[in-house]
Amino acid sequence: MSPATSQAIPAPAFTAALAAYDTLRAERLPTALIQGRRDFFGAHAYERADGPGTFHTHWGEHGRPENPDRVTSTPRTGRPQVTAGARL
Repeated sequence: MSPATSQAIPAPAFTAALAAYDTLRAERLPTALIQGRRDFFGAHAYERADGPGTFHTHWGEHGRPENPDRVTSTPRTGRPQVTAGARL
């Protein structure tokens, strides 16, 4: 890979495979950007790296206040379901 990139030779299959491998071995992925975008456009919640819980930010308000969201478990799936904007 190094000779190809240093000489500006395109190697899309190899770079895609390397990116997939890096994703598998990464301790933390950049998915926070996707969570933030979903929260901004659809009032979805997001998780923070500095502590447990899910949060929702009121992006249009001054100071952008942040509320913890209520997380409940659905009986059908058993997976957590976030109620966006719910105040504790």
